[in-house]
Amino acid sequence: MLVLDQSTLPYPTGRELAGDAGVAMLLTRDGALGAPRTEIHPGVPVDRLRDRLADLLPAGDGTAVLAGPGIVTRRDLPGHPEAVGTAPGYPTARLWGRLAGQPAARTVVLVDHDETTGDLALCTLDRPAEAS
Repeated sequence: MLVLDQSTLPYPTGRELAGDAGVAMLLTRDGALGAPRTEIHPGVPVDRLRDRLADLLPAGDGTAVLAGPGIVTRRDLPGHPEAVGTAPGYPTARLWGRLAGQPAARTVVLVDHDETTGDLALCTLDRPAEAS
């Protein structure tokens, strides 16, 4: 899988992009990274985001949480003080790059929110014990 952020696009994005970045991951049929489970919760307004995430991500269970640019970790994930957010200007590559840097976590959840649509998306990876 190859994920890229490009600093110049042929259309307006409404956000400032910091530069070019890319992440490459080798996914194998043996499931060494774990099988991803995805879920989308539509219509979650920003003022309900914190409560909805508290329901979906129980605090203190050892899960590594990687938050996309639509999540403000201090505001939205108070039960996960170790949650890692993206760096400004790299909305895609930075999140996946941080996934690759989480070798010790047994369960990793990537989470993001689109303020315009209210879509809250989660991707959970339960890694096999030998891969963590």
